[in-house]
Amino acid sequence: MAEPTLPAEMTKLLGMYLKLGNEFDKSVPVVGHFCRIYAVELAIKNFAADPVNKKHVGALLNFVEQKKAAVPDLEQYRENEAAQMLVYNTCLRIFGRADKEYRENRITRDVLSLFRTATYLFEVLRQFDKDRSLDPETAQMQKYAKLKAVYIKKCFDEGVTPVPDPADVAEPSEGGPEFPSGVPDDQFASAPAPAPQPTPQPQPRPQQPPQQQQPPQP
Repeated sequence: MAEPTLPAEMTKLLGMYLKLGNEFDKSVPVVGHFCRIYAVELAIKNFAADPVNKKHVGALLNFVEQKKAAVPDLEQYRENEAAQMLVYNTCLRIFGRADKEYRENRITRDVLSLFRTATYLFEVLRQFDKDRSLDPETAQMQKYAKLKAVYIKKCFDEGVTPVPDPADVAEPSEGGPEFPSGVPDDQFASAPAPAPQPTPQPQPRPQQPPQQQQPPQP
């Protein structure tokens, strides 16, 4: 089943998560599935009550349900904690690789894409919390990733060479293997350049996973 065509207002909110789903289908299909599940959550929350958009929400639900049937090893992640850990650790590896390249002054458009991807994937983690919130450490890393994406994009748009902040260069960070990157989004297009921020220190596993709630089953 082809991905449904959504109205512009839905695409603006959901498109980045659906694209992440497609990207991760190539390497970590279970993560791609939970990106789509989060898109479904957002669709239901923001558009299901609108008679005009209700049919588009239904089409998205059907699409995600059919995609789910093709995800290998999904049964191993029926428990929310296992799924959360997979998404979280995947995000840490992306974040770590982006930050390592940034601090070592190898700042390319791929690094921009990695920071963007990490920003969105941290957001996907909200589906595993009862209150749809992030723990403080994860929220700090998400903020850092977005600030770096904003800064790097602004530099590229203005023809300026981005450079790492000296405070960031002085701090160690964990790297990781290459993962899919690239989530174009106009949220990063007009934001002002951020002030320098210290590098958050990712941990290999969350120390106290938040309360779990079963993600929606489309």
